[in-house]
Amino acid sequence: MPIPHNPRPLLAAALLAACALCALPARAAETPFPVEVLPLSQTETAGGIDAVGTLEPSPRALTFRVGGDMTEILVEDGEPVRKGQVIARLDPFTAQQRLLQNREALRVAEQALKRAQSLVKREIASQERLDQAELNLVQQRTALREAQEHLSRHTLRAPAAGRILLVHAEHPGPVAVTTPIVAFKADDAPWRASIRLTAAQAAAVDPAAPVAIAFPTLPGAEPMTGRVTEIARASEESGFF
Repeated sequence: MPIPHNPRPLLAAALLAACALCALPARAAETPFPVEVLPLSQTETAGGIDAVGTLEPSPRALTFRVGGDMTEILVEDGEPVRKGQVIARLDPFTAQQRLLQNREALRVAEQALKRAQSLVKREIASQERLDQAELNLVQQRTALREAQEHLSRHTLRAPAAGRILLVHAEHPGPVAVTTPIVAFKADDAPWRASIRLTAAQAAAVDPAAPVAIAFPTLPGAEPMTGRVTEIARASEESGFF
């Protein structure tokens, strides 16, 4: 893992480091691959440091915004997805019925307003009746928008282009708002690397330095670049930072 040395005098604070954590920009992969931690020599090399670490994505759990009976799960572990792609669906029957009722109520409200306008114009009805008809129409339009939004929440979509890391809810059935359906990582979400360093290696890392992480066990894999975001304050019992 090439990490640039700091040729300046070592800082005492750097010796208190526990591990270097790198927030790395996302790199879209054609296929997912596991990151295996293998023992590497703990010797410094020209222009960098060889060390053992772990590379982890920054996933987020996707959930429905309403509860209900999930009828479809349309993705698999490791599958790339487009922004807006459907991931899962809830049974929409109740929401569809609500939407139909709101549409009918809006139609009735529109007719009532037209009649009130006609009666007021002919001085048969009061202005108060017209005002009430106008208010009712506004309320029915709002209710219709809410019903449309409620129905849309029965479909879970990818918030961005990315990859499904893990399907939590593999089978149809009831789900709550808090039930995780899938673990998702956007293509532009960062990766996070945790590196185990000796005291000498930790002292050689500039806390503000850019870094490049290479993968010796993956021939052909391009290095990932990022920056050091944290140097911990104490070593582990093993002596590593």
